[in-house]
Amino acid sequence: MTNLITGGCGHIGRAVAEYLLETGQQVVIVDLPGSHLGSLDGRVTFMPCDVSQMPEVLDVVKATRPEVIYHMGGLLNRVSEENPSRSFEVNVKGSLNVFEAARTHDVSRVFFASSRGVYGLGIGDEVDDRTLQRPETFYGCGKLYIENIGRWYRENRGVDVRSLRYPTILAPGVRTKGHWAPSMLDDAIKGRPHHAEFAAPEDNGVFLEISDAGRAAVELMSAPAVCVKEVNYNIAGMNEMTRADVLAAFLKEHFPGFSVTWRAETEPRVTTRRIDDSKAREEWNWQPKYHSLSTILERFQIVAGS
Repeated sequence: MTNLITGGCGHIGRAVAEYLLETGQQVVIVDLPGSHLGSLDGRVTFMPCDVSQMPEVLDVVKATRPEVIYHMGGLLNRVSEENPSRSFEVNVKGSLNVFEAARTHDVSRVFFASSRGVYGLGIGDEVDDRTLQRPETFYGCGKLYIENIGRWYRENRGVDVRSLRYPTILAPGVRTKGHWAPSMLDDAIKGRPHHAEFAAPEDNGVFLEISDAGRAAVELMSAPAVCVKEVNYNIAGMNEMTRADVLAAFLKEHFPGFSVTWRAETEPRVTTRRIDDSKAREEWNWQPKYHSLSTILERFQIVAGS
């Protein structure tokens, strides 16, 4: 089976590719010219493409004829806030291009990487798949719009679009600007003091380990259509939110010399305490492998030592 991954040189795209390769499937990586394949080099086919350009997307899909498209390409939150026009071109228009190319060239299944950023105003202690979606960021607005475009293609154009709302992804060695938890873990393991540039002690987050993120996408797209009822799913490794100071204390227990300094400014805090991904667990049997701080830390240490 041939699988096409847009944004395949990104962290989650690589994780999807690795899982597909482990299961003996063929992978075509689509990303901007000059992107680096890293450990995927020589194991996948690479095709340069800007998803915001419809002719390029059509050409790639026509040339590869994939059975499944994993649409991971897009701009992250901070870049989207700084450049909303470009975010719209890449995230929203780019997704429409992918859906339309799938329809044009008879690709029956498309995965879309959404985000818990589709939630925002007025959320309570627990967020489930039916919580009212009123995003506060341009990035979140785009993701929500694409979820609904995908549902429209599913119901009106015969393209089976499914999506996961990813939380904060924890990946060894990855230090994404604006994400505080991965860099804190990375510094603790490497024996470095940590300055929490993007976090105050009371900030909180819900986490998913990177290999679980890749596996979840493939498992969702492999699920029989009759099982996929919610279509756009919350996903988490740890359902309970973790405060930044709790993670810091956990790391100090395991690395006694570890120290953390915090940013001076504070902002309004997310009040949610739990992400409910029970629909994913019920409908297509989602089960995270890394479901606690201890299992995630063990995973980071294994990767760091390899």
